[in-house]
Amino acid sequence: MITGGVLGPRTGVRRPIWSSGNGGGGNTAILQTSVKDQNVPPEVRLNFVKKVYSIMAAMLCVSFSVATPFVFRKVPTLIWMSEHQWVTVTVNLFVLANILLNIAIRFEWCIGGSTVRTAYINMFKRTPWNYMYLTTYALCFGVCIGYICAQYEVTSVVFAFAMTAGIMLCLTIYAVYTKTDFTGTGLYILVLICGLVMLGVVMMFFPGVDVLNKIYAIGASVLMCWIIIFDTQLIFGTASFQFNRVADRSVEYTLDMYAFASFQLYLDFINMFVWLLRFVGSSAGSLRGFIF
Repeated sequence: MITGGVLGPRTGVRRPIWSSGNGGGGNTAILQTSVKDQNVPPEVRLNFVKKVYSIMAAMLCVSFSVATPFVFRKVPTLIWMSEHQWVTVTVNLFVLANILLNIAIRFEWCIGGSTVRTAYINMFKRTPWNYMYLTTYALCFGVCIGYICAQYEVTSVVFAFAMTAGIMLCLTIYAVYTKTDFTGTGLYILVLICGLVMLGVVMMFFPGVDVLNKIYAIGASVLMCWIIIFDTQLIFGTASFQFNRVADRSVEYTLDMYAFASFQLYLDFINMFVWLLRFVGSSAGSLRGFIF
């Protein structure tokens, strides 16, 4: 998952503080220092927030609409998928393309380039390409989520979804009203994600130890809570000040990054749901052989 970083001193002056480089692709800023100009109408930021959450909600509706048959009609859906292998192949190719794209962006970043990164960021700013990408992503991930959910009992999936929605709501309220600024913790989150990935590699050598898997899922869920607060504060930015006069944020998403912000929030929900499902879920053992 690509997350925003923290970047730049707290000056209160509007300026981009995280961009995709100097590749000549125009303004590719993702974050900016918070706009604290009293002359700026509060509706500007609030309308951005509404747009972000509307897109995120639409993406979740698409993904879980696709995943629902895997939960409530497992066997017929899995049979249909096995008879239409092109669906699975297409989804796998899309996911693989996204993985390779992220690898290319990071490799380019390491050698000082910015062409791929600039094109990627600009795509999120251009209509209808941003909506097309998000819709395709939601559809393909709906299939992936469906396969994951098919490994668990229906009650486990529903409970995990309800838990995720409840936790997301509570963390959003906390992120908006708290006076603690989490927007300066992006680099710490990055370090923890790297540690989580390395721990996951180690745990591949202990696949049958259920206790370790549960502990790993708890740790990942806690980290996702931090990330949700971080992303929420970047989205609300100075809008938090309208709800709590002591809520001061150092950085926020630029207004033209609504699609990117929605994408991050969507990934936060999906990741939290998957980790909670892994923690509280009861596996549908009779289907494991059929799925794999």
